[in-house]
Amino acid sequence: MREHNKLSLKPYITSAPRLPGVGGDNGIFVANDGLGPAFIKDAKIIANGKEFDMTKNSWPEIYDHLGVKGLCYSESWFKKGASLTPGEAIKILAPTTNPVAYGCKTEFVKLLSALELELSLVYESIYEDEYKYIQRVGLDKQEIEIYKQQLEI
Repeated sequence: MREHNKLSLKPYITSAPRLPGVGGDNGIFVANDGLGPAFIKDAKIIANGKEFDMTKNSWPEIYDHLGVKGLCYSESWFKKGASLTPGEAIKILAPTTNPVAYGCKTEFVKLLSALELELSLVYESIYEDEYKYIQRVGLDKQEIEIYKQQLEI
């Protein structure tokens, strides 16, 4: 019975860009598509060969490493021990709505088209079973072209 309980409360982390285009809720989202809460133990972004700690705000270093403007983004990160409830999705990166940040549509595309842009999460269930998730969160060339058309750039 305990194994059944463990499986019925297993968290399942996923991530993906959502890019509906102008006026939409664009960004990179992380979700718990499982049935139980996910407790974050460690979080990293791997960007073009360099690893960044995402249990603190490392976004400025990532922007610098990738050569993109930091004013163009709204971002979040994971605190150790933070939880994602079942069905919860959080936006970890999105283009800013700052009206003075000129050229940000292009900068967001530049960031998402990095050769290597991966999210790595270590998380556990309420039963302390540990899981590791690693996924590319950037876009491939075809997706970039579609998104550019949607943004009219």
